[in-house]
Amino acid sequence: MKSDDPYQLVTLPAFDMLQPQGRQQARDYMHNIGPDLVVAQFPCTAWSQFQAISQRNPFHIRILRRRRREQLQLLAFVDELVRRQASRGRVVRVENPARSLAWDTAPMVAMRQHSQMCETITDMCCYNSVKPDTGRLVRKPTKLCGTRQVVETINRRCDGTHEHDALEGNMNVPDADGNWKTMSSISWAGAYAKEFAEAMWQGAALSFFKNNVR
Repeated sequence: MKSDDPYQLVTLPAFDMLQPQGRQQARDYMHNIGPDLVVAQFPCTAWSQFQAISQRNPFHIRILRRRRREQLQLLAFVDELVRRQASRGRVVRVENPARSLAWDTAPMVAMRQHSQMCETITDMCCYNSVKPDTGRLVRKPTKLCGTRQVVETINRRCDGTHEHDALEGNMNVPDADGNWKTMSSISWAGAYAKEFAEAMWQGAALSFFKNNVR
């Protein structure tokens, strides 16, 4: 995938996480800034169940396998970051769609089994995740793995009292100037609703102060 893909970058600055040099730059960067909170998102496209069932010829199967081998390097780096944050008594949270096959890879299984990691599944409609072009909620079941307090504060499931819009194809979204542009629904869903970001921050603050109060 391209190095400017926001789902493969540490912000800020941007590093190509699929290249050894990029991962080392990210290590050095993280070491220098010593973050109190790390939020890790990784691309889900290669790990979706739809991808697994839609590859119907040997050529496409080989491409998918190659992409997954490349992505395993990124997942191993995520596991490394989680362990580093945990060893420092800091806050970390990792996410991917609940049905993502990435959760069953060796790096993610190792991460999930870490003694300080907890996990849950939440629905983004509980945090007012609304498609701007239709005004309808999207459910997007999401698995979260991380420090206990930050996971517990975003542990909510849909009560089934409202309808959802599907996350498929393209959609229209307003840009910073108020002009509408087209983007994929999946890319849009990678951003956080304000309510979700606030809940995550509250959990992170609670976790940090609990671990660092003397």
